[in-house]
Amino acid sequence: MIAYVNPLQSQEFVELCCVEPIIGARICSWFCCYANSYPFCDMWIIYSKIPGQEQFAESCQGQNWPHGVAARYQGTLCIACDDQVDFVELAGFVASSGAVEVECLSDTMDRLLPHIPFVERQRQAVLKYDFDREGAPGVPPVRVLSGRGFLYSDELDCDTRDLVENCDLRGMYEVIAQCFEGFAQDSPFTSWYVDTFARIKKADSYLCGVRRKGRLVSVAGVYNISPVSAMISSVATLPDYRHRGLAKKCIRRCLEYVRYLDAVPYITAAHRELVDYYSGLGFTPCALRCSALRLREEDSFQKQYIDSLKKLQRE
Repeated sequence: MIAYVNPLQSQEFVELCCVEPIIGARICSWFCCYANSYPFCDMWIIYSKIPGQEQFAESCQGQNWPHGVAARYQGTLCIACDDQVDFVELAGFVASSGAVEVECLSDTMDRLLPHIPFVERQRQAVLKYDFDREGAPGVPPVRVLSGRGFLYSDELDCDTRDLVENCDLRGMYEVIAQCFEGFAQDSPFTSWYVDTFARIKKADSYLCGVRRKGRLVSVAGVYNISPVSAMISSVATLPDYRHRGLAKKCIRRCLEYVRYLDAVPYITAAHRELVDYYSGLGFTPCALRCSALRLREEDSFQKQYIDSLKKLQRE
């Protein structure tokens, strides 16, 4: 059973976002910022007849136990669940959701993809940062950053006058747009600004950047936050200012913020070079994140989709 979340289930929904903390952090951010109050955002709880965690026993619907959550923001459907869900039902839900893109961890996607009218778009490595390892061999040491009260996690010189936090969003957008091909087309400034400002206003996002000669040249942000996890993303540095440690400084600043939230930080890497770079900062690979796009030729795919669903039911 996949049920539309109601206002009385707010606390339950947030807790269920922690069942799978990576995609769950994104869904939790959408929920805390928009809930079901806007037509472009919808939330569901994913149930299964297989018993789940005892902490969710009171949340059962009849004989159905909650095993995860799903959310649609505009054309993107995100799924965060364990491996005890009914994948036959979930595949049918994804196919009929109207979403243009679906995102989940690769284990979930591998079980869904043969049975839904979508084609894989991208897989990204997800890396996790463990604050308890700081100070260990090969991991940056910890020191207190003067005048901030946050823990600063390396020995870089960090002049707070060069740091920009949660302001100059136009400048941050321009740095990101110059560093990521297609970003400006997929995320026009107005829509990006409205969404980002709403998240910052509700303490659901944190952005920082570094200035050189009065100009923003490097940025990073914590965009998706749940009670147990936070995702660092949009790490970008203008080409003329790379290899100077500026991205590292922004990432460290984001880590300070995540530590303040008492959450676990994650970051994604689309290329092996980025995996190696983030590993050098103390991150450890822990999962794969996958996205898929809906096929345009749905009519020709319909028979294959129905046949695969029947095969999945027999299994």
